[in-house]
Amino acid sequence: MEAELRRLNPGATFTGWLSPERVLEELGKARVFVFPSVYRETFGLSAAEALARGIPVVASRGTAAEEFVLHGRNGLLFDHNSVDDLTAQLALLNDDMLVARLGAEAYRLYWERPLTTEAHLESLQKLYSSVTRHQERPPLGSSSMERKGSVVQA
Repeated sequence: MEAELRRLNPGATFTGWLSPERVLEELGKARVFVFPSVYRETFGLSAAEALARGIPVVASRGTAAEEFVLHGRNGLLFDHNSVDDLTAQLALLNDDMLVARLGAEAYRLYWERPLTTEAHLESLQKLYSSVTRHQERPPLGSSSMERKGSVVQA
């Protein structure tokens, strides 16, 4: 797929894996950031770093990046493992006005609610609370065992 992408985007740079320092250096030069993961990634930190710098992200659907890349607002999404859809989305980025609009919105949306440790912990706490709130709890003593003064659910 790299040969086809190079043909369609002769100015694109394909770096492969980079150290964290080099990622930040390269992001500073980027027009867009493409996150074409072939795996179902749990979180795309580099995609979030790009958005924080106002760089539109083109990401594969089905990865965690889809949670914060909003198609047509701060980036573009393409169907997982679809060369045709990725190619179509990249072709849209020949429009300088679109890239500028996506980049401005990427920056604005990221900094409206930045991905800080505090925001992450708050999100986890909300998730855990919603899960525990929906679990049925058996009455104490119905299927628990006491061990050294603590109750352990069986």
